[in-house]
Amino acid sequence: MNKIYFREQGGSYLSEGTELMNITMGYRRWWNPYLSFGLAFSSAYTMGNPRIVYSDFTPPDKVDTSARDTTEYSLEFSAQGDIKTWDNVALIMDIRYSLSLTNKPHEKADHYGFMLGLRYLVQEKHPSPPPAKDATP
Repeated sequence: MNKIYFREQGGSYLSEGTELMNITMGYRRWWNPYLSFGLAFSSAYTMGNPRIVYSDFTPPDKVDTSARDTTEYSLEFSAQGDIKTWDNVALIMDIRYSLSLTNKPHEKADHYGFMLGLRYLVQEKHPSPPPAKDATP
């Protein structure tokens, strides 16, 4: 994932970007067959060198963003719903917001996302029969 960090200090602005690998672990609750909500803890690891997108600062100021950190931690909130459902296929929509827990002072590092996708249900061609009930009393 490409991410851009914004930081303001004393009326000057800095914007840096980096590529991240995001690992998320959490819980998803299905309220009905078509709607779910999720809460997750996420850690993101930088891949490669950060790049300066925009800067009002001079080189001696030594101001940076979380793009230069090795690891970033965040909480993610998400909602997923089925827009249209067919036999084995569903068109889904997922929206999410990630609240950064490791911001630097005066930095905006939260992010949000929107995704449209197809979910396909895979089943066995010949499902095994249910176990026989014991008829003895």
